[in-house]
Amino acid sequence: MSTILAIDPGARTGLACGWPGTVSLATLVLPKGDAARLECLADYLDKFPDVAAAAYETPFIGRLRSAARPLYHYESVILLWARRRGIPVTGYTPSEIKTSLGLGGRCCKDSVIRRVQAMGYDPQDEHQADAMALLLLAASGVAPAHTRIKDAASTAKKQQRALKLVAGGSR
Repeated sequence: MSTILAIDPGARTGLACGWPGTVSLATLVLPKGDAARLECLADYLDKFPDVAAAAYETPFIGRLRSAARPLYHYESVILLWARRRGIPVTGYTPSEIKTSLGLGGRCCKDSVIRRVQAMGYDPQDEHQADAMALLLLAASGVAPAHTRIKDAASTAKKQQRALKLVAGGSR
């Protein structure tokens, strides 16, 4: 059992660290100003030296594209932090996180909180609940959808080549 750090990035960043069963939850309120927020997030992540893997919620672009920009900055900080420590990091979409709990991909934050509480965890806010759900998903070992799709496409191409070889060799 390796320690996982799950991060729900935002102006209020939810964090879950541990392994299902033994988890500590936190909410980091980032200061105003882009540079100060990024520096604060980077400094806080450095407080987790014994993490074996990390997972984070990927940015979601809704109607307001400009609102997603800071999330991409947070994602960059997380990726750089993980790379410098040599730990694997995986990004999951908000929809993947919710469906991993058996909820609809567009469900409300309260549904996520209730589901995480029903599983025996005690998040203090929606950010901690999202981070806990993310930690559970990462601990399950399920790869993100884009990876599964890429792997399936690669397997299909290999199978097509093998069939062509077999069909070509039987003539």
